[in-house]
Amino acid sequence: MVELERFFCEELERWQTAADNYKNLEKIITDRVDCGEYEIRLQFNPARIVSTGAKIDSNSIKERKCFLCEANRVPEQHHIPWCARSSNHNYQICVNPFPIFKRHFTVADAQHVPQLIEGRVADLLELAFDFNGYTAFYNGPKSGASALDHAHFQLIPRGEMPIEEDSRNRTIFKDEQDGEVFRAEEYLRAATLFKSGSLERVIELFKKEITEYTLYDGDSEVRMNLIAWYENQQYNLIFMPRSEHRPKEFFLDDPDRIMFSPGAVDMGGLIIAPRPTDFEKYKSAELLKKLYTQVSPTTL
Repeated sequence: MVELERFFCEELERWQTAADNYKNLEKIITDRVDCGEYEIRLQFNPARIVSTGAKIDSNSIKERKCFLCEANRVPEQHHIPWCARSSNHNYQICVNPFPIFKRHFTVADAQHVPQLIEGRVADLLELAFDFNGYTAFYNGPKSGASALDHAHFQLIPRGEMPIEEDSRNRTIFKDEQDGEVFRAEEYLRAATLFKSGSLERVIELFKKEITEYTLYDGDSEVRMNLIAWYENQQYNLIFMPRSEHRPKEFFLDDPDRIMFSPGAVDMGGLIIAPRPTDFEKYKSAELLKKLYTQVSPTTL
């Protein structure tokens, strides 16, 4: 933890672009939308237009250099190594230069391999354990990942996503299996929490869950977002299945267009709006329901 904080400060001292972008977080505008038992938070963050509007079709991916590969990073961007114990996968922890939070890291595989969760769930949980003041998350292909061609996670301060607090609300996340599986009800989007002091048990529960889902044509894995943290000697893993990456409103022409391109953070209850017009539209609970239900299965 100390090493990570020191690394962050050192990066901002030598990387002006990142330093400016983190400084600009002081200017972001936020709001909240009351949804009854819970709330959705909003953040107007123009710098995130790069991620929100990213082209993820195969041709666009092939035509650009992978920005997560060490060879393609700007000289000012450094990393610290981290190795997952269960898999021996080697990762490089980098400061994310387009932040949503005051501390925002990308944890990229040292090798250029596809963004797939198979064989990496333990990595995600170990990452959350090793940096237990942080929350780790995974955006799957067609579920918010802007780099489909390079395996990576992200690491942010604990408690920044509303879903973390919501997961403790037993009127929302109801116990389905012996205090280990909790399923969200009336929550705009599908979500299941797996909770155990055993890393192996959480993985077992997760693997059993995803067998209930079928692959969409052309997909290499079940569409999903995963959010993980370690707290009170227990691993917490939230699985959020996805039906679509973006709703139909994303593809409309202005002024009807809404750039809702959710990843784990947005699915976790903090919607990032890169445009002021979208930020204002998101203040409608009815619109949020319309958008979320297009990208998340209505029933599990």
